[in-house]
Amino acid sequence: MVTLYTICLLVGLVFAVLSFIFSGGYEASVDAGVDVGAGVGVGVDADFGHDIAGHDVGVGEIHFPLFSPIVIACFVTAFGAGGLIGLQLFPFAHLLSLAVAVGAGLGVGVAVGFIVMKIYRASASNQVTRAKALVGT
Repeated sequence: MVTLYTICLLVGLVFAVLSFIFSGGYEASVDAGVDVGAGVGVGVDADFGHDIAGHDVGVGEIHFPLFSPIVIACFVTAFGAGGLIGLQLFPFAHLLSLAVAVGAGLGVGVAVGFIVMKIYRASASNQVTRAKALVGT
């Protein structure tokens, strides 16, 4: 059981790190400019590397990202860590350590899913507001 939990912990950590690196999660660029003359104008251009091509994007649609890669990676990592902790707490009761592992995995997975959903909801509400402000200009 120790081997299974250790493998889950390491696979989850490696998957999360590789997903972060290859998804471009570390890249962000923000350009800002100020033009002062007869009038005062401020322009901000932000590019965070998210491409919505090929996605069905609708106004007001928020989906719970339960099976997104980051949620799965967090579940597997927490499952492995919870299992190792459960084995330390209950060395002779493997079913109890499995219950701790599943509980930790589900708890962390659902928590990360809700955090990701809140982030998507906040970014979607900002995009809709910006799109409505551009109509007619």
